[in-house]
This record gives sequence, structure tokens and C-alpha cells, in this order.
Amino acid sequence: SHLGRFVKRALAVDGSTWKSIGKDWNFTGGATAALVDRTGAVWIGTDDRVLFLPEGADRFQAAAQDVKYVTSLAQTPSGAVWMAQISGVICPVQLPVTRKGYLKFHATALKIVFDDQGNLWATALGTGLRRVAYPDRLDSGISPS
Repeated sequence: SHLGRFVKRALAVDGSTWKSIGKDWNFTGGATAALVDRTGAVWIGTDDRVLFLPEGADRFQAAAQDVKYVTSLAQTPSGAVWMAQISGVICPVQLPVTRKGYLKFHATALKIVFDDQGNLWATALGTGLRRVAYPDRLDSGISPS
């Protein structure tokens, strides 16, 4: 992917210097999206998976695999973490196992955020801004128009 060429590694501040985050953190490759949730956990999206690092931990853990280039991560008011993929799929991070409650936009999903009421706001390449009311209550996949 041409996008992957721009993100070569992840970095962290160690005191006053930047340190590369790599295999010793159970992380390889480049980060395409990042989120620090309300518990202090760090979530990283890549071109094929989502990893998380609980606060105080020193190694990332797998949260989702076999995804398609994560463009954005966001947290709902209830605490669930969702991801947007370049394919247009927007879903909870845990979804690739269950395949329930996802959104499929007919455009590249670029950025997602949740407001205080739980509404999902998503930008999609070429189609602008979309709002989906309470997407965490979805029972099956839908395709917003």
C-alpha cells in the first residue's frame, strides 16, 4: 500500500528521548491509527490488525486480526472501542470474530468519532460526513446511504 510507506514505525518518549517501539513491545510494522482510551490503554491500528497496551503494561496484545488498513479508532460513551477500515467497514474492534453490528460505507472511511449521546460521526472519502444514531445497538450489518 502506498499509504504504508509514510508510517515506518511507532515511537514513545522515554524521559527526554524518543524510543522506537518494536519487537520488545510485541509490536512490528507501522501504526496507521492510535487512541488512548479512558482507562489509559493505548490502541494501535495497523494495515492488518489492532493491538492494545493496557496502562502499566509493557507489551501490546492482539485485539483484532485480519482487518483491512485501520484508518481511525474511537471510543463510545459506554467504553467500547470501534475502528474504521479503509474498505469502508466501521465496527467494534472485537467484531471480526462475531461479524455483528457493523456498518459498511460505500466509500473509504477516514475518521470516526462518537459524541456524548453515542452517535457515530464518520467522514468518508468523496461522500462527506455521515451520522449514525446509536450504532452500538445494531443487530446486523447495515449500509448507510
